[in-house]
Amino acid sequence: MVRNQDTLPPLITDGRRWQHIAVEFPGRAVIQTMPGHLRWFDLEVDTSAQRAIFSEGRFSDTLYYDRAGAVSWHFRGIVRGDTVTVKATRWDKEQFLLMGRGFNWVNESPFNR
Repeated sequence: MVRNQDTLPPLITDGRRWQHIAVEFPGRAVIQTMPGHLRWFDLEVDTSAQRAIFSEGRFSDTLYYDRAGAVSWHFRGIVRGDTVTVKATRWDKEQFLLMGRGFNWVNESPFNR
């Protein structure tokens, strides 16, 4: 992620840097920041203009996108007055840990230790 021509390092304390963006439902998107905070947005996509409008209350930000291959996206635009450029990679649902590992109500030993 680049903000105002400054590449933001992936610090887990940086609340301005995006960690994930998810668009699973039509008209809705969620952005997870590096500390893990979720921000939900109304999303309006214009495929002919390659434009995505993220709205949250009275705020609205427009990002233009380009596809770079089958799974890469480049977003650019102005977010809350700052010029941003974001490179994103699409993940299939099967790549997520819960889908590959499965869900168990009771584990004999913790998975995260």
